[in-house]
Amino acid sequence: MAQPRTLSSFLALRRGATDADRAAQSDGRDTSRPKGPLLWAHCAEPDRLGALSDLVDRLRAEGDRLNMVLTLPPDLAGELPVIDGLSVLHAPVDHARAVRGFLDHWKPDVLLWLGGPLRSVLLGEARKMAMVRILAALDEDAPLLEGRLWLPGLARSALDSFDAALVTDAASGARLRRAGMSEGRITVAGPFEPGSAVLPYIERDHRELVALLGPRPAWHAANVPTAELPAVIRAHQIASRRSHRLLLILSTPDPDAAEPLIAAEGLSCANRIAGADPDAGTEVLLTDTAEPGLWYRLAALSYLGGTFTGAPCSDPFEAAALGSGLLHGIRTANHEAHFDRLTAAGGSRNISHPDDLGNAVETLLAPDKTAAMAHAAWEVTSAGAETSNQVVALIRSALDRAEER
Repeated sequence: MAQPRTLSSFLALRRGATDADRAAQSDGRDTSRPKGPLLWAHCAEPDRLGALSDLVDRLRAEGDRLNMVLTLPPDLAGELPVIDGLSVLHAPVDHARAVRGFLDHWKPDVLLWLGGPLRSVLLGEARKMAMVRILAALDEDAPLLEGRLWLPGLARSALDSFDAALVTDAASGARLRRAGMSEGRITVAGPFEPGSAVLPYIERDHRELVALLGPRPAWHAANVPTAELPAVIRAHQIASRRSHRLLLILSTPDPDAAEPLIAAEGLSCANRIAGADPDAGTEVLLTDTAEPGLWYRLAALSYLGGTFTGAPCSDPFEAAALGSGLLHGIRTANHEAHFDRLTAAGGSRNISHPDDLGNAVETLLAPDKTAAMAHAAWEVTSAGAETSNQVVALIRSALDRAEER
């Protein structure tokens, strides 16, 4: 296929910008190419690696061997990640000699390009080869093209390299159309996110606890660090003013520190670690952090510990995927993107101060409110799965066709 004139001009300018020998870099040719169809994934935004890892797991679950090479931006600092069973490389610098060396060695059958910016030389050379090229996760505010060199129609030339583009939202799709990509190749698929892990649980334990608790309302304080234990216990006392049969399921990495604090407040406690079961008079069910899947399924509402003090907290998508409404503090750095999406959708509530937790629990335990939160949270967590399903289907179809050639 002939290259568009704008891309040819760009290649000429890039060749003149630096010495091609100086531009060449390791392209993984010291690693042998595996036999059979090969998927090449380029992760232009390293933040997408979590979603890509989930996608790889999905493809491997199909039962067939997955041959794959992953490239990351050539200027990415630090050590490359290690992903089991994959060749992980820096992408070749965007010069024809380096790019051709990479492509001639790996001869990929499918390209999955995640995020931006696009790299015109790399995509232009890839376009010459018999491979299916898929663009995903290029958000509206992501840079479209790498570098500052601009020529009319260059963005269109890069986008024409792709057979299909799966974008986050309508605005992202409109941006690609304005840049010259045909509408028939653009699909608004939603966010490309890691699938929420469905946490395991023991069905017998769940069944027994449901029978023991009956219709009692329960809320869950998950993975609560020692420094937050007094605030959580105080919140339960506040929330219990109207709901006298309310049960707190308190999971903490330090149950030995929690038990005397509970006793000092005069609350009745069943210590699950010691083998105790809750009864009608139990106010706090104390446990460690080993069974989150069980507690998220039992509790209509969960507070995610660590978000008041900045200690490591659980991924909110884990609770959201199991139908638990969410409360959290403002210190959510290690899962900030997930918290932000859930809060924006109404699937979680941000509590600015620990003293406000009890009133929030009291208010949100109303069945209509918890049901609305849980539904909103589930919709957020399921959106990424829909995009992943479409990407998996495209890749699997392309690899199957390559196998037949």
